[in-house]
Amino acid sequence: MKLEGIKALLFDWHGVLDLRKFKDVEERIAYYAGKLNSADLKVLHGRADDYARGIMFPEDSRMTMSPEEFWKFIGSYYQINPIKVQQDLESYLISVDELNKPLWNTLPDLSLKYKLGILSDCPPDKTELIRKEVDLSIFEGRVYFSSEHSFTKKDSGFFELALRGLEVLPEQCLFIDDSEKNVEYARRAGLQIHLYQDNDEFLRLVA
Repeated sequence: MKLEGIKALLFDWHGVLDLRKFKDVEERIAYYAGKLNSADLKVLHGRADDYARGIMFPEDSRMTMSPEEFWKFIGSYYQINPIKVQQDLESYLISVDELNKPLWNTLPDLSLKYKLGILSDCPPDKTELIRKEVDLSIFEGRVYFSSEHSFTKKDSGFFELALRGLEVLPEQCLFIDDSEKNVEYARRAGLQIHLYQDNDEFLRLVA
């Protein structure tokens, strides 16, 4: 693939800038609860979407599903010991211990050629931790977490929000995500897409 007319790079967080991803949480739930069937996964993805949207009612700070409600639901629905949920599943997802450092090290050079942004389905407790622990200054404020805007990647408005902040047209923005489902959402919104697998492949594309 040859990039043409790209002025901005829009990164997902989980599985790209951060090596930890929600898919790994699914595998941990399956480890404790047994194999998850398609119905179990549909329920999980629906609740995770509510969890990621964060505040839906700004006038009174109500959430579609608070972090506490989400992890309590996981324990109850999948009949998992709540202590294991809290100590393993939550501590795995709500962490910034595995940043993709080789990729982060390339961002200063990439910023000389492209505008950089983040667009991620990220629940409120993870968003708070990232903003507290990670230096996001290289993105110059163009950071869009679902829990701060009540959007997820299922919503075209989420991509439109990021494009306005980046001040580029959809076809001028490359969205980078490790999820086939998410890059398809971006493609439908008109963005160019890259299904992230490793740093070398990605850097060959954008160098």
